[in-house]
Amino acid sequence: MESLAATVLIPTSGDRAEVVRLSLSCILNQSIQDIEVFIIGDGVEGASKEKLHDIAQHDERVKFFDRPKFVSRGEPYRHEALQEARGRIVTYSCDRDLWLPHHLETLDLALSEVDFAHTLEFIIPSNGPIHTPRQLDLSKPRH
Repeated sequence: MESLAATVLIPTSGDRAEVVRLSLSCILNQSIQDIEVFIIGDGVEGASKEKLHDIAQHDERVKFFDRPKFVSRGEPYRHEALQEARGRIVTYSCDRDLWLPHHLETLDLALSEVDFAHTLEFIIPSNGPIHTPRQLDLSKPRH
């Protein structure tokens, strides 16, 4: 089985195909291109299900795991998908996240030295200042 630079997980549910499409566009246009993207469907239905199947059919880097709604957020489906992962690193994207074009490259560099890396989340409103909602301090037990 051929190895890739990265596997990206995008869990989603409900009627969110349009936001997934926007997020996926950022992921598929990364500076690192040898990737696979696993869209993990947790109870996706109707037009969204059809749209996600269509996206996966038109880009060999994308696979849609179409699963029924789980009692929580489909965590077992993520584990199942990871059994097929070929990426040297595994990354996670919320179905509404937008990445800068070098996001995977930044994570790949960080993960060459450590086992876990996390980038900061920024909120960029159409009117107002850019901010990050989460500040972490690893010296604190809750973080």
